[in-house]
Amino acid sequence: MDLPPASRALTLGRAMLVTRGAIAFVVGVVTSNQPGISASTLVLILGVWALLEGATTIRQGYLRWGTPPRVDVQPIVVVLGGVALAAAAIVVVVPGLSTTTLTWVLAAWLAVRAGFELLGAYTATAKARLAMGAAVLVDIGLVAILVTHATGSVTNLALFGGALASLWGCLYFVLGALAKPVRAVVVPGPRLLSGR
Repeated sequence: MDLPPASRALTLGRAMLVTRGAIAFVVGVVTSNQPGISASTLVLILGVWALLEGATTIRQGYLRWGTPPRVDVQPIVVVLGGVALAAAAIVVVVPGLSTTTLTWVLAAWLAVRAGFELLGAYTATAKARLAMGAAVLVDIGLVAILVTHATGSVTNLALFGGALASLWGCLYFVLGALAKPVRAVVVPGPRLLSGR
């Protein structure tokens, strides 16, 4: 099966797509069901989400395929995971930053992720393109909620942000279901015995 290089991560990373969806869904449910949550706790939960998301995204970027197993590195996916880990490091590790600053860091991470997902939607198969496009819209919605509620109601931010995170998780479950396992990747090259 021939695949364009940018689509390999989407197709071969089936288990990681489902894992990323599960993480987002759990974070969304936990976040939206916390009445009276404090801003620092909410930012910490979202930072842990960025940490787990970054780790699974990087794992998705190192694809194993074929027999014997070979590893195929997808740099664009690894960079996306690195951005999530950098945001998580700032949110979870760096003490003394205001919750407003940390909220903007999380919004920046989600904006970058939306850009990468838009690229993925452009190169994805026709079936996956709709789910990827919807994931982009959810990411943009999360960015909008984080930016507009940076100094507003934490309860509303947790409720709506959690609902959107759960929706994003469901979309990644769908992407995992749409991704077909590939036994081998054939790199396009010259065909010596092809008919003309």
